[in-house]
Amino acid sequence: MKKNHLVIVAFLCLIVAIVALSVVVVILATKLSKNDNGSNPSQPNTTPTSQQSSTSFAPTIGTTSTTENWQQDACNENPTCSVPNWPTTLPVLMISLDGFRADYLQHDYTPSIQRLIDCGSHSPFMYSSYPSKTFPNHYSLVTGLHPESHGIVDNYMYDPVYNESFNMGTPDAKWWGGEPLWITAERNGLKSAVYFWPGSDKNISGSYPTYYKNYNQSVPFSERVDQIVQWLLLPSEQKPAYLGLYFDQPDTNGHRFGPDSIQVNDALLQVDSMINLLLQQLNNNQLMHCLNIIIVSDHGMQTLNHQIIALNQYFDTNQTQTFEGPVGRVMINSNAGINQSTIHEAFRCKNSSVFRSYTSGLDSPRRIHYTRNRRIGQVIVDSSAGYYVKGDATPSKEIGEHGYDFRFANMHALFVGYGPNFKHGYLAEQFQNIEIFELVSDLLALSNRPPNNGTAGSLRHMLVKGSYTDVQPPNTAQASCPTDAVIFCGATVSNAACSGQNGKLQLNSYATSRCVYEQCNALYDTDLAYPAAVQSIAVAGASFQPFRPNVTFLFSNQSATCQSVADQMNALHQKNMSLYSLAPFNADNAQNFLLQKVAMYDSFANAQWQWAINKTASYANHFNQLMVITGAAFDADNDGLADSRDMIRNQSIDGVAVPTHIYLILLRCDSGWSMDNTSCANASDAHVISFLIPNIPVPSICEGPDDYLYQYTARVKDVEQLTGLQFFTDVAKWDIRNSLRLRIQINQNLW
Repeated sequence: MKKNHLVIVAFLCLIVAIVALSVVVVILATKLSKNDNGSNPSQPNTTPTSQQSSTSFAPTIGTTSTTENWQQDACNENPTCSVPNWPTTLPVLMISLDGFRADYLQHDYTPSIQRLIDCGSHSPFMYSSYPSKTFPNHYSLVTGLHPESHGIVDNYMYDPVYNESFNMGTPDAKWWGGEPLWITAERNGLKSAVYFWPGSDKNISGSYPTYYKNYNQSVPFSERVDQIVQWLLLPSEQKPAYLGLYFDQPDTNGHRFGPDSIQVNDALLQVDSMINLLLQQLNNNQLMHCLNIIIVSDHGMQTLNHQIIALNQYFDTNQTQTFEGPVGRVMINSNAGINQSTIHEAFRCKNSSVFRSYTSGLDSPRRIHYTRNRRIGQVIVDSSAGYYVKGDATPSKEIGEHGYDFRFANMHALFVGYGPNFKHGYLAEQFQNIEIFELVSDLLALSNRPPNNGTAGSLRHMLVKGSYTDVQPPNTAQASCPTDAVIFCGATVSNAACSGQNGKLQLNSYATSRCVYEQCNALYDTDLAYPAAVQSIAVAGASFQPFRPNVTFLFSNQSATCQSVADQMNALHQKNMSLYSLAPFNADNAQNFLLQKVAMYDSFANAQWQWAINKTASYANHFNQLMVITGAAFDADNDGLADSRDMIRNQSIDGVAVPTHIYLILLRCDSGWSMDNTSCANASDAHVISFLIPNIPVPSICEGPDDYLYQYTARVKDVEQLTGLQFFTDVAKWDIRNSLRLRIQINQNLW
């Protein structure tokens, strides 16, 4: 009897435990759908309560009939909007999930987002802009501008002209340059609605979005979703065409607990439930196929190793303003006793595996576009993954951080496109977030667009036909340079000729003073007397010709003479420079032609340029054949754009133009070459890697050749902007899709 009594008691206890557990599950599920806390980036130092941030929960998502309905219809290949009088051009909703690292998808906590990926377009990841901070990147997403161009260069900054500081709560609109999408939409006669996007509550250029919200931390995520749907349900004349929505998660939990934490998984569940809620409501209101949705993040997240790079250990920080982060910045006070060179030299070859320093001048890699703004400062300290730059050694309180070089895998951001205008199940290659502006402008058919750093049409391959009109790039034939007998300066060589075996040079130039020496595959600037581009073919086993500094070949109808060349060489030698060939792989001594030579610092030619030549030879041996395009680029004012011709003349030495950079573009074809060796038999199998190497004298290089070259990789478009040239635009060889792909590609790694 006693034994039976104990069994009954145990059974009752079990029932009570099950009921209690059920209550807990219900409470936690409710918290998931009604989480009220999110620290919008306009409010620094705002975080969820410890209970909301640290509780781990795993509610069931997508089990109701409504949810099943939207998921079942999500991949409808013939979507139609059945709402009467709905705009022909569908609205666009862009959603930001702050700090959503691209590989968070592999955590398997985001089934709703995954469903949109399966039924829409996405990329493995999206590159942030530099630095990978919240405010700079959110504003790059909606302006198509690099941070140096729109002015929000960091979350915290100082403007020496305003003599004021900026933080994420600064209300003044004067800091915000460029034109965000909500203003562009308004200028095109459309309405816009934005819920908590950095800059949306500022009076930028005298305008606000039609509908917007001042940030209020207590607004639940679900209420934000409700408002988006309510805006879409407005009458036609009041309905917004562009909508923006911001969630602070998973960034908040990523900072506090690190990207590998349970709390980040909680945040992934939270934001995915909001996507689920949004799609439920759209489906309930028959809006499922009535708009295009873009889901993005601004950056990823990196676990800190709690190793501080303390700036005061290298120089007197009392004479500067320092800005901390994975990328540290130094602004020198106006009355300081130190200068940019002093600070930069203090870092040289110190812990080069941990950080590297750049000035805001020529040594700053052009790929990061972080020089042309007075708010950046004079010295940039770029740290390796996990490190943190501060004025002193005080440890950081965060577990996770972002702001690093956008090529770091843990900085990679999210991109998903879903809706009637997006292809279904389409995987695109990765791209940088400055391209989003043009994508949204295409979806909204905006005809009046401001200048931006994106590339028109670059993401149209994600869209179904009929969603856009392709515009072919210009294809201007270059005039040919007249040629005559060869004049030998310094020596007579029997085989001194340009054989023309490297294929016809294929590019566009807008400078009328440039013409092509077809025999030598060189685009020559006859006004400034320098080679803008030289094309050659590098094949496996080829040995490049030895440099002969005292041998120069001229065409008799060139303005130069042997004496003028000798005088110029003497003037260059006094500056530790000489004329070096851009075409070391050309046979027949072609590299000794003046039209293929350019002024380089001797130390540069013997180190950085030689490394590039060696790397090209290595690639040629590995891939059997490469097309090589080299040339001179000019950016003395560090604005990322080609210098004016007057500026180039002012920087010349005895009439010799001295480039600030030497560029190198390498093209390989994985499936074979065209008959003339200038393009690929299959354009989709073409791959390119390019470099913009600063032509500066460096007393010592702290990195190995590969590490150095990796820092100075660049997009082909970056080369175009410094040269006034356009590459891969011959429509007979390159379709527009592959032309744009090659020109905006960012190389994640060296080949």
